Formats: sequence, C-alpha cells, structure tokens
Amino acid sequence: MACRQVNRTLLDASETSHEYYVIQKPASEGEKLKFKLIAMLGPALGELKGLKLDATAQDDIMSSFGKAITALFEKNDPDTVFDFLQGLVIGSTRDGVRIDKTNFDEIYTDNSVEFYKAVALVLEVNFANFFKGLKLNGMLAKMKDVIATPPV
Repeated sequence: MACRQVNRTLLDASETSHEYYVIQKPASEGEKLKFKLIAMLGPALGELKGLKLDATAQDDIMSSFGKAITALFEKNDPDTVFDFLQGLVIGSTRDGVRIDKTNFDEIYTDNSVEFYKAVALVLEVNFANFFKGLKLNGMLAKMKDVIATPPV
C-alpha cells in the first residue's frame, strides 16, 4: 500500500525537541476526514485564498489567518473543531509513544504550540494534494513558518 510517512522533529513550548512519526491515514478514514475538513473550512477557505502569496509580513499573514479562524468559528462550535483536530493527531507517535486520548492531555496541556505544529504536520501528510489542488499549499507553508516562529 502506497502511503506517505514522515518523521519530523517538532519543538514544544520550552524549545525541547520531540520526534514525530506520522503515517497517512487509510483512504476510508482519510476521505471522511477530508469531507469533514471541507465542511468545516468552507468560509475560512475564502479568507485563506485571499492571502497574497507574496506577502512576507508576519502581520499580513496573521491577519489573514485570524480572519480564517473567525470564519471557521462562525460556522463551527469549538467542540467540533477540537474533536476534529484531536482526531488528526491521535495515532501519530511522539518520541516513540503513540498519541491517544489517554496521554493527549499529558502531552499538550500548556503546550498548544506543539499541538498546532503536530496538526499542521498531519494535515500536510494526509492532505497535501488537497491543499495543492486548491492552490493553498504556498499559503500553508507560510502559515507553518508563522506557527513555528511566533512573534516575540
């Protein structure tokens, strides 16, 4: 079975390195997740597509991201968004330990930066072609950089 597998080092909130291993979800699960993603992101996609790909100012990127987040929550309740994002990282491994609902809080409490980096990694592994088809892959790369280096 051909699928993407990625090993990547992510930094947590205290700049400690953690090794992540993400394997692409099987088609039966991945397609359902893609449909949920489309339903959730509907209005937010318009805001994200409005970001100029030549934008380099972190303020411009964060402004567009903020508008997209606002659009996301205008259509979805926080529990729906959280359940979706948590479901993305469940099954990945961090430092050789599989992430599940029993260790999720232990890993990500007071560590939301690493959580969002892990979400971005799982989205990249599972939906790179989807975002590329929407011509959003360049913008996602910019967002990943912003998440990786938050303003001081």
